[in-house]
Amino acid sequence: MKKLLLTLLVLLSARMGAQITSENLGSKDMDGTRKVTVVLPDGYDKREKYPLFVVLNASRLLEPTVTSFRYFSRTGEVPPSIIVGIYNDEDDVTVPEETGVPFNDTAVFFEFVGQTVIPRVQSKYSTNDFRGIIADGEAANFINYYLLKENSLFNAYISLSPNMMEKITNSIPEQLASFKTPIFYYLGWTQDEDNATLKKITDLDKLMSVKKLDRSFYFSQPFPKITTSTVSIMGISEALNLFFEEYRPISMREYAEKVLKVQNNTTQYLQDKYKKIKDLYGIDKEPLLDDVKAIYAAILKNADFESIPILVKYIKPYYKDTALPDYLEGDYYLRIQEPQKAFRSLQRAYGAKEIDFVTKELVSQTLEKLQKDYRGSLKTKKGDVVVKEQPQEQPADTESNSTETPAEGQQ
Repeated sequence: MKKLLLTLLVLLSARMGAQITSENLGSKDMDGTRKVTVVLPDGYDKREKYPLFVVLNASRLLEPTVTSFRYFSRTGEVPPSIIVGIYNDEDDVTVPEETGVPFNDTAVFFEFVGQTVIPRVQSKYSTNDFRGIIADGEAANFINYYLLKENSLFNAYISLSPNMMEKITNSIPEQLASFKTPIFYYLGWTQDEDNATLKKITDLDKLMSVKKLDRSFYFSQPFPKITTSTVSIMGISEALNLFFEEYRPISMREYAEKVLKVQNNTTQYLQDKYKKIKDLYGIDKEPLLDDVKAIYAAILKNADFESIPILVKYIKPYYKDTALPDYLEGDYYLRIQEPQKAFRSLQRAYGAKEIDFVTKELVSQTLEKLQKDYRGSLKTKKGDVVVKEQPQEQPADTESNSTETPAEGQQ
């Protein structure tokens, strides 16, 4: 964690580049306007759809949020996302003790986020249905009221050092357990909070930790003896790491503990993994090459060869312009001793675009071995890569070599 924090601090020292736009937005009931900043992910493509994360208290939380997303999205651990920072006033998010619910200014701001800011961003940019919200202090308590609605506005909540309203402490775990769609909730705090704040946070954590959640996910992290600003940096990164565990590429540990234990239809593991990504995050993720290679390696290790055609069919829409599907298909036919079919698949692979380990050299070597092993029995077509039979060397004429030269005979 210390190494991660150091890395993020280094990244924070750099200027936030990429596509950033800001505007002042308001509503008919709001007193004045609020600055809203939209940060698009690197390589934003309007043909793709992205998760949307709202950041309250943007003056202090937007930069660490953007940094965490950029760092983890570049390593493939978190999906590229659209981040919306709202520069709210403290009064916008401070729920009155006497009412226990958003009232007056907080009620107006509550509606402003859901009815003005989010629709505005969705109308301008390409978003999917997965939304998250990040806040600290009074705002971290405020965001719970979105969770307490019958239909939660957000799918993910990152609550950092919240100044909790005791009136809703019991309601939060009950509500989290009631949703039919998965909700992610992260609670992070420092143990150096004042006693009153710390007690309210830990009371909520105790209730949340023992609540049975069938579909939703709860994570908590008490950080020992750090400042609340450090909680923001470390907590956001930790929450994203936990929320998007299923999104990450197959790790060595996952490969050893899960993938290798699948004895039949190993490809189903890959299909289930990417279906879960769609179900949890609303993302149609293309199967990563490294994940495909991991599944292929497990298939070979477990001799589950009948999974290869299933793997080929699954990845073909994503890798149809490369040599990968045809090479894997050719390898399958070689293993079940169907040389003619293997020959045809490998011919197609040879003419396709190289990708990773499937190079022209590898395909050529495989074709060469195949043709040598089944010489004369393979049917070829015009344009096929054919290994020509090399003429055998003639043995040396031993008789002529032993003939003495005239000079030698005279001596």
